[in-house]
Amino acid sequence: MDNKPKEQIAIAMFTGAIISLFLLIENLVENFYIKMLVLLLLMGVIIISLKVILDPSTDLHFIGNMIKKILMIRK
Repeated sequence: MDNKPKEQIAIAMFTGAIISLFLLIENLVENFYIKMLVLLLLMGVIIISLKVILDPSTDLHFIGNMIKKILMIRK
């Protein structure tokens, strides 16, 4: 994947929107465990988006491979 600069900007804007949504949800919820889950998801989105933005040739199959490894460990 060879992203142009405007595609990278779009990825960054989309990521910002997702982060804003997570922060909105986090402010609306009073349950501690749900807050922790939302913050964990937020950190995951930040890490994945930074990986894509900083290395545009990143293929997102690494997410699926991580999930497969986790599922294999549990069997």
